[in-house]
Amino acid sequence: MEYRLVPILPSGSAYPARAANALYCVADKDPAGFLPAMKALYADQRERSDEELASVVTQAGGPDVSECIARGTFRPYAAVSKGNMLLDGVPGTPAIFMNGEEFDGASFDEFKAWVEERF
Repeated sequence: MEYRLVPILPSGSAYPARAANALYCVADKDPAGFLPAMKALYADQRERSDEELASVVTQAGGPDVSECIARGTFRPYAAVSKGNMLLDGVPGTPAIFMNGEEFDGASFDEFKAWVEERF
């Protein structure tokens, strides 16, 4: 499974890009910490400072990525992901693809059947 974090929501503080950067920082330093950190950020999607982003990540069991967050190390990567999404005509998020085919159902049962048809 591949996650591409795409900052698409409007924000005066560039929060979507900063949050995407924080999650890319976690994935780079400790891939196993990515899903817990992502779940923690998505559970409460209010805008946070860089320090608060780092705190949420560590409280979720992730590594200390405060320097990576402050530097914005992966913000260019998030911008490229957004550009690729627009170029590829992906209508929004979340979007699920398998072998270039987009899942367009709505329920877990539909998703399960869709996956099973392809394996």
